[in-house]
Amino acid sequence: MALQEIDWVEADRNYLEIHCGTRTLVHRETIGEFLQRLPSTMFAKVHRSVIVNLDRIKELRAIERGEYEILLENGQAVETSLGLRELKELIEA
Repeated sequence: MALQEIDWVEADRNYLEIHCGTRTLVHRETIGEFLQRLPSTMFAKVHRSVIVNLDRIKELRAIERGEYEILLENGQAVETSLGLRELKELIEA
């Protein structure tokens, strides 16, 4: 699997679900360890258990007052704990 294929990653304790298009791969590693091996210009941790490929972000959606979710190009919505300013800085970097 090439890094460019990864849409987003979700952690569940010491396991990761790596989402690549219609495929989901399970990998045994913590989210922190995995994030250290990814290029920071391409991937960002947007929630304590979610990493997204910045190139796959289609739009940011307001879901509640001051809270947002990230809509990816494949239609998947992922949660974020970041504010709008932080999200825009990630996307524009």
